Amino acid sequence: MRTAPAHAEILVTGWGCPRLDAAALDAAPRLRAVLHAAGSVKGFTIAEVWRRGIAVSSAAEANALPVAEHTLAMILLTGKNAFALREEPRERRGFPYGAIVPGIGDHGRRVGVVGASRVAAG
Repeated sequence: MRTAPAHAEILVTGWGCPRLDAAALDAAPRLRAVLHAAGSVKGFTIAEVWRRGIAVSSAAEANALPVAEHTLAMILLTGKNAFALREEPRERRGFPYGAIVPGIGDHGRRVGVVGASRVAAG
């Protein structure tokens, strides 16, 4: 973290936030809490945060189910070739609703989500 206001008591962080290192902690002596609006805090915090008694929270639990649902939705849409076919109605100025596209769909496929965090458990 390049700068931290000396009067800051709470930081709200997210993906891609700068590292909360010793210099940033020294620059924010009133800091009491870090509220991370994303998953893991490992990438931007150091042990000194906890040694100083600064509370740290993460949105990993809140994000797990929506991320798992989105992942499954994208897998299913890809199986239906939805992304490649999305332009067809524009190109043909209509959609051939009666057309059957062979080999498209997810029936009979087995899909799983493997993750190293809470997402796969969602």
